[in-house]
Amino acid sequence: MMKIFWAGIYDEVNIQGILGKEYTSNSVLMDKKNGKYILSTFESFDS
Repeated sequence: MMKIFWAGIYDEVNIQGILGKEYTSNSVLMDKKNGKYILSTFESFDS
């Protein structure tokens, strides 16, 4: 398991590019403001 903590503001396309895989509300905590997402945390489980 790998846990990555982010601090920043991204749009959805940038989030997908950063994570490199599908994400769900369970793995990404974000608030949408002015069409942007504030990405708080992300957990990646490598298979």
